[in-house]
Amino acid sequence: MTPEMALELFGYLGTGLVLVSFIMRDIKWLRAVNMAGGLISLIYAICVNTMPVVVLNASLICINGVQLARIILNERKNALKVNSEDDNAYDKEDKEKNEEII
Repeated sequence: MTPEMALELFGYLGTGLVLVSFIMRDIKWLRAVNMAGGLISLIYAICVNTMPVVVLNASLICINGVQLARIILNERKNALKVNSEDDNAYDKEDKEKNEEII
C-alpha cells in the first residue's frame, strides 16, 4: 500500500464516521462521533492542502464541541435540580411528621 493510498483511506475513514454519526439516535453520540470524523477529515484536508475543507471541518468540530458541552452541562444541571428537589421533599416529609408528633 502506498502512502497516498493510506492517506486516502484515512480520509474515507473520517467521511465514514461523519456519515455514521447521522444514523445515531443519541445526540451526544452523534456529536462525539461527528467530531471524531471531523478531526480525521481535518487532518486529511491539511495533508492534501485543501483549505476550504480545513475551515469547514475545524468549524464543525468547534460547533459540535460547544453543543456537546452544553448538552452535558444541561444534563448535570438538571440532575442536580432533581436531587435538590428530592432532598427538599424528604425534608418536607420529616417536617410534617415532626409537626404531627408535637
